[in-house]
Amino acid sequence: MNITSNINIIIISIILLIFIDILFLKDNKNSIVMSIKNYLFNNKQIAKQETPYSIIHYLNKNLNKIININNRFLLIDFGCGDGTSLKMFNFCNNKIGIEIDTYTYKLALQNCKYHNNIKLINGDILNYNFNTDTILYMYEPLWLCKDYLPIYEKLFENIYSSKHKIYIIYLTGVTKQLDELFFMKYKLKLIHKQIHGAILVNRYLYIYSN
Repeated sequence: MNITSNINIIIISIILLIFIDILFLKDNKNSIVMSIKNYLFNNKQIAKQETPYSIIHYLNKNLNKIININNRFLLIDFGCGDGTSLKMFNFCNNKIGIEIDTYTYKLALQNCKYHNNIKLINGDILNYNFNTDTILYMYEPLWLCKDYLPIYEKLFENIYSSKHKIYIIYLTGVTKQLDELFFMKYKLKLIHKQIHGAILVNRYLYIYSN
């Protein structure tokens, strides 16, 4: 087999990998496509981890069947990024996005400027008081934070001390997941568990309540 044949095999293999990647792994942050995108853009965009559309569609379609949502509930997207997912959620009328990164928060302001039912906060969720019935959405907002467990512990202590009804929608990504025993420690009840699979990566959607 000559050098030309070897090169052709390598090129064909790369094309096949990219083709498979586009079809099956486009939501996977470790995919070839995402690696290329991350290389072309700056580090601020690399840090962004968006909810796959399939998850948004699933929640919009099924959440009212899982828990009884009414107008009194407030949706909080913890680590809302540029606000793209927050705009697409339609199971709550009033929505808040909390983003600690100032650069990303400004992107969210621009992205959500025509959505009057969305309020954006540039700050830490640990400073937020849960003073109303809330649905707290988390797609691994601390996935770049090495010491994330103490933050979750403080957050769950705030939730535990709240007198209001709070549901937590927690979606695992490709980096790490909280152990179910960690949620049980704060007396959060598991309402729903659903697997959303992809090649090499399985995402689990958890819904807990206090």
